Amino acid sequence: MKHYLILFITAVQFIACTQKFSTTDKLNHLAVSVEENLYENIVPFWLNHSIDSVNGGFFGTVDIEGNGDPEADKGLILNSRILWTFSSLYLKDGDENFLSVADRAFKYIEDYFIDKEFGGGVYTVDYTGTWINETKSTYANSFLIYGLSEYVLATGNQTALYYAQNTFLKLEENAHDSIYGGYGEIYNRDWTPVADGTRNEIGDAAMTMNTSLHVLESLTNMYRVWKSPVVKDRLQEMIIITLEKIINTETNRQFYFFDRDWKSIADIKSYGHDIECSWLLFEAAEVLGNKELTEKVKKASIAMAESTLEALNQDGSLTNETINGEDSKSLQWWVQAEAVVGFINAWQLTNDEVWIDRALSVWKFTEDNFVDKEYGEWFWGFGNDGQLNKGAYKISAWKAPYHNSRMCTEVLRRLSQYR
Repeated sequence: MKHYLILFITAVQFIACTQKFSTTDKLNHLAVSVEENLYENIVPFWLNHSIDSVNGGFFGTVDIEGNGDPEADKGLILNSRILWTFSSLYLKDGDENFLSVADRAFKYIEDYFIDKEFGGGVYTVDYTGTWINETKSTYANSFLIYGLSEYVLATGNQTALYYAQNTFLKLEENAHDSIYGGYGEIYNRDWTPVADGTRNEIGDAAMTMNTSLHVLESLTNMYRVWKSPVVKDRLQEMIIITLEKIINTETNRQFYFFDRDWKSIADIKSYGHDIECSWLLFEAAEVLGNKELTEKVKKASIAMAESTLEALNQDGSLTNETINGEDSKSLQWWVQAEAVVGFINAWQLTNDEVWIDRALSVWKFTEDNFVDKEYGEWFWGFGNDGQLNKGAYKISAWKAPYHNSRMCTEVLRRLSQYR
């Protein structure tokens, strides 16, 4: 309790203090702070501790002090997110060190994850690169498209474009639901459907919000590098499905699990995904370029950001989720990162400066509590007991540089015109 009281007092004092400064001062403070975190905390950790110089690619797990496990399994999601991150950084800065990591990620994915026979990418390999989970996950392959597309934007690599196109077409052929729209979840190596009960974490959900959100995200990036009419149609379809099926128009939050015909089958509020969706959805609409649809999305994005405020704590943190009406007390790193971007996006859409103060508050909590100033990178988060989990990996199948580095680059990009 004492821990949270201290955080509460600090957050209140910080918010009160920000009222004394101009909008430009606030934006400069945020930009300078996240820029420092990106280049002095996040990036050095990945450059110095992620690379597996013995077996190739990147370690599957790295502990809190930066020690990689040379025999840990390696996942498509992690490697695709590394590819996206360092392609994005190279696109932004032109730094050859970033290109080197992006090239390494692409080469490892090409050599060990891409299925040359059936297309797409397999889920997991062992530390030698041998396939140990050959399933084709729509979620994981969406990140493959996302990473490959960013690499194409950064380098123009045509082989990467081919793999991105091929993966999209495999999803189109095998995972897209031509009747109800959207995409299924998990498939065998040859893209045949897996047996019922093994499709996702609750078994019987035909569609999930999380997969749909990241399909939307990947299609947005895919359309930037390949103006295919089919990609355009699917991007528009996913925007409309998100507006009409996934978002609960009464609460302006997303449903989580669905039957095939998009009926909700679970009582879950995922605030991190909601605030992430609020800005990814608007980005998708802007890239698509449909003005009428963009106006609808703008209203929905603002409403989603506003609905997230019920989970914004007085200390500046954002709660993860509520399941069956019960709030989780845990706090996770990626949720805070998405909140900063989502709140800045809400400010840009509304011109209401209160969103800047909210973004600053979340960032202050994050900087004070999630950023590891001793070893680098960010901690995973706080458990339900309010204690920081210092035993969680800094790098793992679900701990990549994607959320926090993207938060930094998004903030810098969005605020560059105001500085």
